[in-house]
Amino acid sequence: SKHFELAAQSLPCRYVGGDFYDLMALQGGTVLTLCDVSGKGISAALLASVAQGVIEAQFYAGASPAEVSSTLNRVVVNRSDANRFITMFCSVLGDDGNFSWVNAGHNPPILARQTGEVEMLSTSSLVLGAFDFAEYCVTNTRLSPGDVVFIFSDGVTEATNGSDQMFGDERLQNLVQRNKDRSAQEIKDLVMSEVLAFTHGVPQGDDITIVALKMK
Repeated sequence: SKHFELAAQSLPCRYVGGDFYDLMALQGGTVLTLCDVSGKGISAALLASVAQGVIEAQFYAGASPAEVSSTLNRVVVNRSDANRFITMFCSVLGDDGNFSWVNAGHNPPILARQTGEVEMLSTSSLVLGAFDFAEYCVTNTRLSPGDVVFIFSDGVTEATNGSDQMFGDERLQNLVQRNKDRSAQEIKDLVMSEVLAFTHGVPQGDDITIVALKMK
């Protein structure tokens, strides 16, 4: 895109994965979502593919991130067993730099601004699939050239090493903040290699998914 750089990678753990990310070009903007379906195996993967279809259909029909979240919430409540949930970060980046997002129980993405400030993109919205009456609200901010948005699944911060220590939020935030002047691809590669060096071959129980977005 002429407005931003994007780099993404997902490392599935040894089971069928439940993480997915999606990028869609819409008129005047770009949709970026990252979801994590609870549980493992085929039923999680099936729910992930249903969710991806719902998200795409809703956005193509002109829905806002809040409407997409509400619709997907009802779908998950109605069609999956009681212990299936989805956390989702769902955002639209306008060509003008306006960034609107919904965070439904997902790990807060890190917004590292060129000015040095760091913001966590969190809300109190519930995970998808818990209650059919859950409300989802859109938050808006503006991204400037050089700002970095780093979106990830909990497989990153909960990655464990041989001593049962977790990679953790603080380590990740520091890493993104220190490297915000690098390209999206470099930031993605750097974090992935740091996580893999930290786990040092210990099998992980969760998918590791990261998406780095950098404004031009």
